[in-house]
Amino acid sequence: MKKIVLVFVVFVLSNTLASAQDWRVGLKAGLSIPKLRASSDDEAFSSGYRTILGPQAGLLAEYRFNDLFSIQTEVNYSAQGGKKSGKQKVRTSIFAAMVPVGLNLPEYLYANFNSEVALSYLEVPVLAKFSFSTSSLSRLSVYGGPFVGYLLEATGKSAGKSRIYTDGAQTTEFTIPVGGVPVAVGVQDLTMKQDITEQCNRTNYGLQGGISYAYTFSRFEVFAAAGGTYGFRYLQKNADLGTNKTGGAFANIGATISL
Repeated sequence: MKKIVLVFVVFVLSNTLASAQDWRVGLKAGLSIPKLRASSDDEAFSSGYRTILGPQAGLLAEYRFNDLFSIQTEVNYSAQGGKKSGKQKVRTSIFAAMVPVGLNLPEYLYANFNSEVALSYLEVPVLAKFSFSTSSLSRLSVYGGPFVGYLLEATGKSAGKSRIYTDGAQTTEFTIPVGGVPVAVGVQDLTMKQDITEQCNRTNYGLQGGISYAYTFSRFEVFAAAGGTYGFRYLQKNADLGTNKTGGAFANIGATISL
């Protein structure tokens, strides 16, 4: 009985592959809508990020085992990151040049400004794809699977001028002793741009999933897709600099051709 079942399964699979297997290659481009996730809401530098917008583009190859199931792999450029504005913590060390040696200072200070972390990733997902025909020329697909990513570049930017405070309520200004008298440092320009690539883990991994709708023109197929990614690895090498993970949504359009 087992041999009969095995022969039947092999027969069905061989006929399915012979009749429906198909390689398709193509490209896509669209919008990345990332956000940096914090491990907790009360972390000094990790929390409070909002979504930003950036490009996403890539190449893809799909192998269809049958009309229902295929495997799709991609090589994508994806912008990641996040931004925040208003009251934020800053490290006291950035004011080290104006502070007398030996003066005991808090680890963090507070200021009002805008900041952004911009990340450029190369991501390679391997996706299991399930498709359902909606007409003789169109199909709806859902897909999901793991991805690995490599960080190409990371930039930290800030902009704005603000008074510097020692408390979160911003009632007490940061002072330094001048001639034995505490003097507020006043309004400081916090505008800067810094390459922070070496502070970040270069590799990442996680899950990607989405949905797409495709329409066929002879050997060509055009599609629109939307979905999201969820990174598992912390962005920062050093937890003292934060504990953020990447992720977000995306929307793109593209085209493939049957080989």
